[in-house]
Amino acid sequence: MAKAKRLPRARVPLAPSRSELLRLALVILGRLRGNPSLPIRHIAGFAREFLRILRGKSEVAPAAGDKRFADPAWGEQRWTDALVKVYLAASQEAYALVQELELEGRDASSARFLSTMLVEAMAPSNNPFTNPVV
Repeated sequence: MAKAKRLPRARVPLAPSRSELLRLALVILGRLRGNPSLPIRHIAGFAREFLRILRGKSEVAPAAGDKRFADPAWGEQRWTDALVKVYLAASQEAYALVQELELEGRDASSARFLSTMLVEAMAPSNNPFTNPVV
């Protein structure tokens, strides 16, 4: 019987350990302390977009391939449409903030991983109380 050929293992980024997360938090806080206008700028950017959402003038929309909000039920009621836009605006600012921290190497990949996990966990599609499809 022939032995099955082993495929090379795909390199999957590992989640940061607790000690790495603590070190990363200290690095991020140091960067924010060195540039206090950075988070203020992103909070202000979110606030401006939030006001546009409230006025019904926001152009924030899910990406073309984003299946989480593809169901027409997300746009049927004004509050669900606004909820999606608020989530997307907040996530854009969070990702931009992480990018502007100008971290390098493992810190940069860990910060992107952590921000992605936190932002994705807060998606209204993940909550049965805010998801009109469930």
